[in-house]
Amino acid sequence: MATANTLIDACFDKYLLGGGDDQVNVLTSSINSSDTTLTFTYSLDGIVPGTILGIDLEVVRVVDTNASANTATVLRGQRGSTAASHSAGAVVQVAPRFTRWSVFSAINDDLDDLSGIGLYQMLTVDLTYSTSTMGYDLTGVTDLESIYSVRYSVPSTKEWPLLLPSEYRFDRKASTTDFASGFSLVLYQGGYPGRTVRVAYKAPFARFSAATDDAQSFAGLGATMNDLPPLGAAIRLMSGHEATRVAYESQPDTRRADEVPVGASIQTASAWQRLRATRIDNEMKRLARRYPMRKG
Repeated sequence: MATANTLIDACFDKYLLGGGDDQVNVLTSSINSSDTTLTFTYSLDGIVPGTILGIDLEVVRVVDTNASANTATVLRGQRGSTAASHSAGAVVQVAPRFTRWSVFSAINDDLDDLSGIGLYQMLTVDLTYSTSTMGYDLTGVTDLESIYSVRYSVPSTKEWPLLLPSEYRFDRKASTTDFASGFSLVLYQGGYPGRTVRVAYKAPFARFSAATDDAQSFAGLGATMNDLPPLGAAIRLMSGHEATRVAYESQPDTRRADEVPVGASIQTASAWQRLRATRIDNEMKRLARRYPMRKG
């Protein structure tokens, strides 16, 4: 099973850390979302006032430290993250180049991007046919790119004939007074009273809401697509890293232009972009074979 955590780890291991590791520490005891004092298992090497720490999907900023007690006073929920509870033994990133929160956010942005490019998940919704009704609410549908097929159940035969596109009309801006979801399907061709009409539709991927969300059952990624969000997230983050690198007023040390020339981060991201384009093309072809375009 691949979760958001799995994709975050893949982004770090395959791309962002480049074979290295961030400096880390460990929480000695659990904290809730309002605690402002953290106790660490190891010495406070690298943890000084102003340091950014990453704990799970939260970012905190150190404002004071007590080296003898191995504690730090922090500001919670920094850089758009949300203050949350963390267990004893949780790994703490110390002054990381990229926090798990930033990778998580970039992965969600890439899910939106992949949907915009044309990748999708195929979902279904079932309606109950009535001879007295033409328009049906697509109950439970929250987002939809296009209708792929409409089929109706035939009693006793286990047949599911396919309606032609001319035999139904889809409206994505339907009156929510009559159609609570805002999506309606008008059937011009009848089914059988009390029997199921099954609508298959292409939907965008869902953004992760927690690190434990499953990539397939929650986000809707195909099993072969798990590599795409980590790659897309790395491209976004590495491209932004170049802007930080060339900001002369905030340089902490020499840029070592001979070793790592200006633009190196962009060149790396460009190479990943070419790989991503190839992978997206392959997945588009896979979807086209699985769900061929319908005629009529």
